[in-house]
Amino acid sequence: MTKLTNFDPGPALDPRDMDDREELLPKEDTSLDDFTEDTIADPEGAKERQEAQDKAQFADWILDDFELDICGIKGIINPDNKELYMFPDGRYHLRPKISLIARVMELHTTGMEMKSVEKMKGLSDEGVSNEDYECISNHYEEMVGNLPKEYHFGIISGVGNAVNGALADRAFQKDKAIQAKNRFTKSTVIPEWVTGLQVNAINASTRAGIWYKVHQELWSQASWKGSPSYQDWAIESEIVRRCQNDADYKDANKRGTGKEVTISDWSAMDVESI
Repeated sequence: MTKLTNFDPGPALDPRDMDDREELLPKEDTSLDDFTEDTIADPEGAKERQEAQDKAQFADWILDDFELDICGIKGIINPDNKELYMFPDGRYHLRPKISLIARVMELHTTGMEMKSVEKMKGLSDEGVSNEDYECISNHYEEMVGNLPKEYHFGIISGVGNAVNGALADRAFQKDKAIQAKNRFTKSTVIPEWVTGLQVNAINASTRAGIWYKVHQELWSQASWKGSPSYQDWAIESEIVRRCQNDADYKDANKRGTGKEVTISDWSAMDVESI
């Protein structure tokens, strides 16, 4: 019979002879510390691919001020405690860029110049906003006037916190209005929802003026020394919170919009004077 292969099976192996055979060992000793990650899994590449896939789901205008990360903005500001601000699902979500926080803070800083503050306070000098101011002012004035001094700190510091939040919202809403204006040209009709951005900015500035005036009045009524001050760190903390909330909203409602076109223009609006 013709031999089809060169294979020679040799003698059969008897399992009873295994005890007499020398154990096959590696030439060098190894330990658990010698573990090498499986490069085939490509964890870094998988991370980059996932980020790219998520990024493609958002329109370019969103990614101008927001970026994808596995933690919120507070994890970037406080890197030593980053794990406290990780998104619960471990996936990529939007967070505001540091440049956005800085831009809104700059609007706040310029908005605290004397001329801007006076204009802010003047927004509640008449109309419904004046009624709001009178109501808030009268009630707080009555509390400080009728309650013992032991209550004054809690009351007035609470109003101070309201001022911080209102000033932050004033800058935040103004930035949203300005950025929307800069995004479009002068050629088309302004949609109603875009007009609402300017209304939001004016209302936020009005509220800030009301709380600012009330706080100044209570400070004087209580005969405290000096005058109120509003620390940048407190304002920035409020701005950070608002920007992250905006990022969360966009992540939940704008994911999947890709490169969709929104509106054309509303640059005729004047938001610089807010």
